[in-house]
Amino acid sequence: FALGRLTNPPHEFLNDSLAEIYVLPEPTRMMKYQPAMAGFMTLGIVAFGHAYWGIVLLVALTVASSYWSVCGWANRKVALCVSIFLLLLLRPPHYWINSYWGGAHALLGAFLLLGAYPRIIHHKQYRYLWIAMLGVAVALLSRPYDGLLFIISLVICGFYSLYKNFTKEEIKAMINKTINIKHK
Repeated sequence: FALGRLTNPPHEFLNDSLAEIYVLPEPTRMMKYQPAMAGFMTLGIVAFGHAYWGIVLLVALTVASSYWSVCGWANRKVALCVSIFLLLLLRPPHYWINSYWGGAHALLGAFLLLGAYPRIIHHKQYRYLWIAMLGVAVALLSRPYDGLLFIISLVICGFYSLYKNFTKEEIKAMINKTINIKHK
């Protein structure tokens, strides 16, 4: 990614004995894992000169999003305690910050989704939909199967919450309003 390519050309001396188990060499060399971690490492290379700083930025974003996410569900003191605990947990020499395997990218996507959910569903602040979509993208680009299961669970909870909190007439009015917006 840092070189502006999605894949690398095959090595000129490539043969079967040089093939790596985690690299797909033909027709081009590329990673087999999801691109979220590589994207943050690329950001570290481009912005700071080394991939490690992209991981540090990722962990910092994860801790910050934990505060924002918990503020949607609880008060600010609880959110601050959760964020401080997470910061103390993810400091070096933790596995997620001292390796390129990580897991903070999946946690970042989950925090973005969990923070947007109460703001959208309970408080009807629809401006947070873009943060929810960013959380969906990060979740699917980091852990696609786990992320999809998590997203489906939140969608089911959202529909259930709408069903319980609104009358049928209000739901029909929201649907009609949405349809009329699309036709304009």
